[in-house]
Amino acid sequence: MPVHERAAAHPEQFSQQYGRIEARIQIPKGQGLWPAFWMLGADINTSGWPTCGEIDIMENIGKEPSTNNGSLHMPAAGTSNDDDLTGTYTLPGNAKLGDDFHTYAIEWSAAAIKFYVDDNLYETQTPSTATGRTWKIRTIRSSCCLTSLSAASGRARLIRRPPFRKQ
Repeated sequence: MPVHERAAAHPEQFSQQYGRIEARIQIPKGQGLWPAFWMLGADINTSGWPTCGEIDIMENIGKEPSTNNGSLHMPAAGTSNDDDLTGTYTLPGNAKLGDDFHTYAIEWSAAAIKFYVDDNLYETQTPSTATGRTWKIRTIRSSCCLTSLSAASGRARLIRRPPFRKQ
C-alpha cells in the first residue's frame, strides 16, 4: 500500500482547516535518509493523491543536511499529475538540521499558506502563485512524520512512521 494511504488511514486522525500547525523535531541525519512532516487533504480516500492536496511542512533530503523543503502538492490544472510548489530554507553558518531541535510550522488562512523554520518565514504560497495548478488545499487530515531510506534503485522504503497525536 502506498505511504500516503497508510498515513491517512491512521485511526487517530484529525481534520483542520486554517490555523498554525507546528512541530518541534530533531531529524535523523545521513545521506539516504528523507525525513518529513506532512499532511494530506481530508478527501484522500475519495479523490486520491495529488488531487486531495498535500502540505509538506518539513522535508529534508539527507544529502542536503542544512536545507528544509516546504511544499504544496496539487494537480496541474485539468490533470491528475502532481505539480508541486516548493520553497527552501537553509540554516545559516552551515549548521545541520539534525544537530538540534527545530520548529517547523505553517500558518494557513484562506488567503495563503506561510512556511516557517524556527519562526523564520521563508515561503508564502497563495492560490494566485499556483498558476496552472488546481488549488485543492481546503481541509487537511492527520499529520505524519516519517523517515524514508533511499535504496540504490532510487526507491524509498518506510522505516518509521509515528503518528502525531492531538494534545
